[in-house]
Amino acid sequence: METQVLRGCKSTVSAGVIESNVAKGKIADRVGYFPATFVQKVLVGEKVFRCTKPFSGCKEEGQINVKENQICVDKGEETNGFIKVCSGKKKGFVPLDILVNI
Repeated sequence: METQVLRGCKSTVSAGVIESNVAKGKIADRVGYFPATFVQKVLVGEKVFRCTKPFSGCKEEGQINVKENQICVDKGEETNGFIKVCSGKKKGFVPLDILVNI
């Protein structure tokens, strides 16, 4: 059964069930399959943020572009009002003031 996935929703992915670009997981009380590209791995203790507005980063300064409601995971480095995050395959700095903990 396909599961509707909305930007920013949290899911629990069944261990070892990401194959052929499909993940089996649970969102709220629904269990089903969704694109594995929608999955952002989060380790215990990592902070998860949602972007409150878009940001166009400067690649030369190690910044990344993010969209409103994009999910980012803290990678622990903070400098001059920016924090290093990863989102999907991208990793770089975004302003702290556009992030909210989720």
